Amino acid sequence: MSDEDVRAFYQANKDRTNQTFEQLAPQIKQYLASQHNDDAVHGFYQELRAKHGIISLLEPYRVSVPTAGPARGKATASVAIVEFADFQCPYCKQEESALRAALSKYPDDVRLVYRHLPLTQIHPNAMTAAEAAVCADRQGKFWDMHDAMFADQSALGAEALKDTAKRLGLDVDQLSKCVSDSATAQAIQADTKAADDIGIESTPYLFINGRPISGTASEEKLEALIADELRLDTSHVARAR
Repeated sequence: MSDEDVRAFYQANKDRTNQTFEQLAPQIKQYLASQHNDDAVHGFYQELRAKHGIISLLEPYRVSVPTAGPARGKATASVAIVEFADFQCPYCKQEESALRAALSKYPDDVRLVYRHLPLTQIHPNAMTAAEAAVCADRQGKFWDMHDAMFADQSALGAEALKDTAKRLGLDVDQLSKCVSDSATAQAIQADTKAADDIGIESTPYLFINGRPISGTASEEKLEALIADELRLDTSHVARAR
């Protein structure tokens, strides 16, 4: 990645951090390089498959990831998407549209599970936002808070989140007590440990029935993987009969 790419990313996101470009440049460069490499490899294989009519007979590579956490979609869905994300991450916000489209297109077949991975080294409000989400979940309002925070990533400070909680109808006093509760930090740590055990270092990071995607996935890519999983599920059922 060029210095111009790294600096452009920093300029686009500098309002979300109090660290200098020099402090963050190595981490930004690593993050952008990872995104670029994943996209390049995926594109290369897709091109080869299309050009030569390749059909893979191998079982897709999968990672065992518990589907523990707040979820959207039916519990009986054939496809589980586990997302590790950071509420202050601009790429996580970008991924929201593709995830919403998938849930809308496959309302009976797809379930989305959210897991926390606040990147506190580059996003100073990420932990505060994660705590607010955990505590909103305890009042049955996780997805309301989730949607509100991604809608306005400039309002992730403690006081701004209290205003958001009040607007969403949460008990703000109860929310504040929950944020201070050690169990809240433990819930987030459980997710970050799961991410560490797998080797995840960036967000968003998705698992489609365990099939990993590092970085943002387009609506088309996500739907292609879901369709493939549904095809595999149908094939397994047919063979079982």
